Amino acid sequence: MTPATPAYAHAWPSDRWTPDSIPGQSGRLVVVTGANSGIGYVTARELARRGAHVVLACRSQERGREALERLRAEAPGARAELRLVDLADLTSVRRLPHLLASPDPRVVTVSSEGQRFARFDMGNLDAERGYRPLFTYIQSKRANLYFATELQRRADAAGLRLRSMAVAPGLTRSNVLTGGANSTRGRAYGALMRLLLRSAFRPTPEGAKTSLYAATVPDLPGGSYVVPDGPFQLRGEPVLRSRERAVQDADTAHRLWALSERLTGVLHPVPAQAPSRD
Repeated sequence: MTPATPAYAHAWPSDRWTPDSIPGQSGRLVVVTGANSGIGYVTARELARRGAHVVLACRSQERGREALERLRAEAPGARAELRLVDLADLTSVRRLPHLLASPDPRVVTVSSEGQRFARFDMGNLDAERGYRPLFTYIQSKRANLYFATELQRRADAAGLRLRSMAVAPGLTRSNVLTGGANSTRGRAYGALMRLLLRSAFRPTPEGAKTSLYAATVPDLPGGSYVVPDGPFQLRGEPVLRSRERAVQDADTAHRLWALSERLTGVLHPVPAQAPSRD
């Protein structure tokens, strides 16, 4: 699945890849989860600007509607709509079942440069033996990378045209460090995080580059892991990282997939062929 290439390999002829490098997306239907803010919103907006029909898949009706209105103002004429999707609710997930009906289906999963530092513990995935937010976060991002590569292996084995990609955005200004539970951690934490975000983290459009690259570069091979090309994958232009330990670790990826099926009680084998359009 992973080609024998150098550790870093450009897949675009320009040394400076920007959203302007995205080819026309007319005729493509794109579903973006978490599209109400951050990298998800920028990804949705830029794809809509290139002509894609974009579905903003959000948990909150209010935040999703606000994001849709903002997108339509920033990308006049965009084909965009809001759909409520809660990824913790499998009934909600099943209302977007037509991925394989596409002539060129592609799945992009957002991991993180932090996944490289995860001590992946298959026996403590739910953090029952002690919960540490940072450890749990980077472990979840390692799991995302495992799932993306295992999905590609299964698609290949089934002879499907599906391409599964994973990306790391680099240090990016978003609400991961300031929103949710972090918003209640006090004024000192908030002030420190705001200072850190301004001084060390890139603007959100820069962080969205790897997602946009993975979603739109025409000849990108399935199973690609797209990261910034700078030191420690923290900033820079999108490149392919082929020698990542987790990308090569097919055994752990397979065991994680099987364990997830057992823990959730949901068996989800990749079908052998795409469903009929009729």
